[in-house]
Parts: sequence; structure tokens; C-alpha cells
Amino acid sequence: IRDCDGLGLDFLKQVRNKGLTIANDAATRGKCNVLQWIRDCPGLGLSFFLKPARNDAPTIAHYAAAAGNRDVLEWIHNCLGLGLGFLKLGRNRSRTIAHDAATCGKCNVLE
Repeated sequence: IRDCDGLGLDFLKQVRNKGLTIANDAATRGKCNVLQWIRDCPGLGLSFFLKPARNDAPTIAHYAAAAGNRDVLEWIHNCLGLGLGFLKLGRNRSRTIAHDAATCGKCNVLE
């Protein structure tokens, strides 16, 4: 897709309803390999994770926590440029990844 004429980076950067990106989808489905690819992709990189489509939008960590994807949270924690500070980011009304995990009954994330 990235290297295809007529698609490219702009296609990969498209945002669907409620500000969801390919990174949000990967985090929800536990696809650390896709998150790694996004991080390493020229034109996407860390900035793709750090600039949500909306100011109150959940981060990839919020999506991973709500889905119970501990592997993604560990990947974020160990990712240079994201790390613990990124995991601590709140979204609208200071909602944390712990709130999302609790709301969705993901005790494995709360442990």
C-alpha cells in the first residue's frame, strides 16, 4: 500500500470514524508487529502515535488496555520514544488505561 501509486502514505494515514487509525486497529488486535512497522516506517514513525486525530482521542495504549492486550502495553513500555510516560497519558476527562481496562473487565491488564 505504501509503495503503490495512488495509495501511499496518505492512504495509510487515513482516519476512520471517531478518529481511528491503523495504529488503533493494530493495538486493539494485539498486533505488535504492525505497531513496530508503523514506528519504523518513514513518513509515519513515532509521530503517528503521538498526534491523535482529536485532542480527546484515546491513545493506542487505551485501545490495547480496553482489549486486554498486555503484549501491546509491554511493547509501548519498552518502545524508545513512548515508554512509561505514554502509558500514563490520559484522554478526555483524565481517563487512564486503568479506567479503560476496568470498564472492559480486563483484569489481566490491571495486574
